[in-house]
Amino acid sequence: MDIDTRHDSIDQHSYPQSLIQAHSSQKQPNIYKPLPSHLGRVIRLIAVSLPLPDPPLLSLLTAHLEVHPLDSAPSYNAISYVWGSSGYHRSVLFPGGSAAIRCNDALFPVTPNLHWALHRAALFSDNIYLWADGVCINQSDLSERSSQVSFMGDIYARAERVLVCMGEPPATSPPGSNLAVSCLTNTLGPLINANPGTQISTQVLNTIPPLAWQALSDILKCPWFQRVWVMQEVGMAREQPVVLYGFPGPSTYRDPSVSQIERIAPEYEFGYRDLMAVVEWAKRRKELVIRYGIGSLRIHGEWAGSWGHHQQIRMTFYDLIDHACLLSCQDQRDRIYAFLGHPLAPRYPDGSPKIKPDYTKPVNELYLQVSKICLEEIVGLRALITVEHTPQSLQDGFPSWMTRWHITGIWNNISRLPEQIFSAGGLDEPGYKPIIDGNALYLEGVLVDKLWRCFTVYSPLPDSSVAGPSFSDPSSDDSARVDLEQLLMFLTASGNHGIPPCACGSDANTRLMAFAMTICAAGSGETDDGAVYLEGLLRLVAIDRFLRTNARSGLNAASDEAVGGVAFWRELSSACTGRSFAVTERGRYCLVPQIARPGDQICVVRRLDVPVLMRVEATRRALLGEAYVCGLMHGEALGVVQRGELAAEVFAVT
Repeated sequence: MDIDTRHDSIDQHSYPQSLIQAHSSQKQPNIYKPLPSHLGRVIRLIAVSLPLPDPPLLSLLTAHLEVHPLDSAPSYNAISYVWGSSGYHRSVLFPGGSAAIRCNDALFPVTPNLHWALHRAALFSDNIYLWADGVCINQSDLSERSSQVSFMGDIYARAERVLVCMGEPPATSPPGSNLAVSCLTNTLGPLINANPGTQISTQVLNTIPPLAWQALSDILKCPWFQRVWVMQEVGMAREQPVVLYGFPGPSTYRDPSVSQIERIAPEYEFGYRDLMAVVEWAKRRKELVIRYGIGSLRIHGEWAGSWGHHQQIRMTFYDLIDHACLLSCQDQRDRIYAFLGHPLAPRYPDGSPKIKPDYTKPVNELYLQVSKICLEEIVGLRALITVEHTPQSLQDGFPSWMTRWHITGIWNNISRLPEQIFSAGGLDEPGYKPIIDGNALYLEGVLVDKLWRCFTVYSPLPDSSVAGPSFSDPSSDDSARVDLEQLLMFLTASGNHGIPPCACGSDANTRLMAFAMTICAAGSGETDDGAVYLEGLLRLVAIDRFLRTNARSGLNAASDEAVGGVAFWRELSSACTGRSFAVTERGRYCLVPQIARPGDQICVVRRLDVPVLMRVEATRRALLGEAYVCGLMHGEALGVVQRGELAAEVFAVT
């Protein structure tokens, strides 16, 4: 990502040249002493020295570390930030792209983002104490790091305020976008939070300029929203976390007669939960979504509230780490460790945690431990729906049924539990515990079909002259891409050209409807009406055909065809990301993992709401992941077994 150079680099004269030379020639100083273990849970706090550097960012911030028991620590603000460089600001002085603070009388390097966050947080209030993991935890001491992470949720819960240091607006944002989103949030957020079902008056909405909606879309693109740790940091906060978005101009902080908290105009700050309330409200308005691209990951909407008062009792710890799988982290163990502060995290009857942070534990050993807990104690067979694979992971020596949370090619699960919208293997049986023996997981089910051909799905480039996807079959002699209309002609062509008869019906309209429902995983969205999907498919084909022969500017974006085609494309794109379209030997249409190949088996597992794909090689049966199979999503396979047309069996998956 390109770095925005709109901001000045650090003033060379504000940093003594001796410090610059020392930083350039020496290794990172050791500012840490071992934490006193006899005091129990202790933390380091950053005590910022006054007066604050003037101007901020361009001068050296001075501080020292103090050690305090967590339960008796002085009031402090905890910082939530992105560890690396966001690319939205440049506060870099030293070679190698690092910045620095003066801590414990040593020049201590910090990332540009943390440098920005420390300066911005110091200006938030008169509280001189801050907590930030990049300084307060000795990251090179794995034992200390594991210990501190085990109660990091409490560190944020006990903070006076959690400060979300978002950084600067994206370089592509127009001037004033941070103030626009702040005004929008402070206007609508409290209204929506007070009554989530409230209707915002037209009079109020008419006062909101387009810049505000675009600014809302832009802030959601900030790297902070992609970081796995932020969910615990804002979720455990006692008070609503405060978002710090951008720096005020110099005139707001250079008057020494004004207290620190008054130096920052309030329009530069707004509540995180208010922000997410506005986002969720805007996402339900299609005109805003289509025009401004407003959207966020499911986890930011459903888990934005205070974790200590979470009312969605149907959700589990498994759902939490599943919804977070698209977030990023530097250490893949943090996909689990970052959520151990949540009240839903698995615990023994005495309250002690079943999963303890241990940064010496191999990643796959941790994932196997958590997968077993999810299968045996939390959600049963539901834990299989998040299984994803690469060719390498199938050969890593661990069970194929183990969820590898760092493999995140699929955008959305076909299964949408706990909503339970499908029932391919019948309803779940409360209390059912699957049998695990060593690396083998035993599943009751039925083999219903095998894959005949698989088609990789490609999205069009943003500036291309097409609207629809393209497809290729990597297993065929001719793997050239075909467009959407060409694939439909192949599926509906009359005569014998090798394709199995469609299991849903022989006429062209029935095949098109089955394809439209499959490619969107029908039933996982707003409707399961095949006619609606068929209409959307035909509109997308019409748009695609138009754009191949006309300029994009000639398309009437407000027409019914355009709106319907775009809506269909959004569903298709969501369902197909990370998946392939496939035709089975018995003429069924399905969505399968991208590693699928002809001969892989479609199986329906009893008590599991969606079919799964398996591969048999030599003596091993491997689970590849979940599948959508048109005509088999609502218990049809169980009916076939009851009629004696197929036999149930027990699969030993390893």
